[in-house]
Amino acid sequence: MLALALLTFSTFAMASTYRGVVTFGGLPLPGATVTATQGGKTFTAVADPNGAFSFDDLPDGKWTITVQMQCFEPLHADITVTPKLPAAAWEMKLLPMNQLQASAQKVKPMMALPPVPALVQEKKPDAAGPTEIPKAPEENEQSADGLVVQGSVNNAATSVYSTNPAFGNRRPGGRALYTGGIAAFVENSALDARPYSLSGSEASKPAYSDFTGVATLQGPIDIPRLMPRGPNLFASYQWTRNSSSQILTGIVPTVDERNGIVPGFSNPFTVSPQAAALLQYYPLPNLANGSPYNYQAPMLSSSHQDAPQVRLDKTLSRKDEVYGRFSLQSTRADSVNLFGFVDHTGTLGINSNIHWAH
Repeated sequence: MLALALLTFSTFAMASTYRGVVTFGGLPLPGATVTATQGGKTFTAVADPNGAFSFDDLPDGKWTITVQMQCFEPLHADITVTPKLPAAAWEMKLLPMNQLQASAQKVKPMMALPPVPALVQEKKPDAAGPTEIPKAPEENEQSADGLVVQGSVNNAATSVYSTNPAFGNRRPGGRALYTGGIAAFVENSALDARPYSLSGSEASKPAYSDFTGVATLQGPIDIPRLMPRGPNLFASYQWTRNSSSQILTGIVPTVDERNGIVPGFSNPFTVSPQAAALLQYYPLPNLANGSPYNYQAPMLSSSHQDAPQVRLDKTLSRKDEVYGRFSLQSTRADSVNLFGFVDHTGTLGINSNIHWAH
């Protein structure tokens, strides 16, 4: 009885994946609604931008599949879902023209605009009373009652609900403005984790500090009586100050090797005076035996970079324009090897050009 109950439960619990693609004219048709119906159970999926749909956990058995989309003929088919059911391909067809026209007439028309009130005619003055001069509408009333369209007297700042014309940097009648900015990017190893040591002993955490600053300034050159209408200027300066410390590992001579005792040889070697003089530049081992290396140490390297740039452009007439650029880049770097020797490198590059366009 227990085996029969487990077999019955597994039969009802089996589910498979049913997927397919909805197309029109051989191209994917996204947005189509796919419905799977079995008795009182209904599952729905929507085709993605590639026209594909999928039912991940559809119980095995007979199902009725319906594919629908506005302006297309619905498709119906009965399938049997099994674990090895291949992907289906559904090709949609447009509705006939008379049905398309009938569905278009069912769309509600857009709400019409309210009628414009008729102008009130002036009353002819009575013989007994004085002539009444019509009062001009207030500015707020004129903006509220008139048509706010492009070119009318009610647009821009004449309406109480419009934006102030002196908002931001665009101020009518104002002088030319200079704009600029400054930015800084800082990175530091203070919160970094300790690195993994190849030798098995605790390694010191490499330290680094990166700083990049950028400053910009742009605007027209306006010098009264000397250059009242000078060219437009754009100047920028970027500087970088980086320093990093990395763990370098290596093999250095041991104390026995410095004295001529080499493992594997019974008799010691004689160390020449020249070799003894060179051995003073090698540090002593600081790692225990058993690791591939017997020496490691953190080494600090630094790099500096400066990059100023200036651009000028001037419109001479409606057909002539002159523009040019001057840039400079200077890079200096200091790298340290395992023995503490510092290698200084530096480059300097200058680039300038001027163009005239007619």
